[in-house]
Amino acid sequence: MLGAAQQGYERYLQLRRERAEPQAMLAAFSEFQLLCALREGPYGVSGVNERLEQRLNRQRAIALPAPLSLV
Repeated sequence: MLGAAQQGYERYLQLRRERAEPQAMLAAFSEFQLLCALREGPYGVSGVNERLEQRLNRQRAIALPAPLSLV
């Protein structure tokens, strides 16, 4: 499932790497949607989004923000 999601967003990710026009990136992002029957849990929206973000971060397709330090 995560591989299919990554493939679905590949055009958007490519345009993002190329620093394309915002309208082109928004159009590419809108071309693919992954629907989940649940909001929470490993197969819900939050779980799938988290795992997809981690996968893309590991592959250096995106960079996740560093955790905030509250010191």
